[in-house]
Amino acid sequence: MFTLPLDRIEDTHCDQAGGKGYTLARLRQAGFPVPPGFVVTADAYCAVVAANGLDALLADPASPSARLQAAFEEAKIPPAVAAAIREAYLA
Repeated sequence: MFTLPLDRIEDTHCDQAGGKGYTLARLRQAGFPVPPGFVVTADAYCAVVAANGLDALLADPASPSARLQAAFEEAKIPPAVAAAIREAYLA
């Protein structure tokens, strides 16, 4: 699951939604004025990392931050992740 609508995020989704996404979802569900939306999940992040072979670079504590930044800037978003984000945005 690469995206989660804010209205469907539950306690069990905290790790997937991240702290900010989870908090926005809970506020929206409690009636606070949070606009409708979705979060891009940790699974989507992991898919981007795997598709671009960034695992080893991330695992190396000696990797300079500039190298990591450049690697992520050049990374391609897998088609399935892009499609899920597009679908969530248009919903």
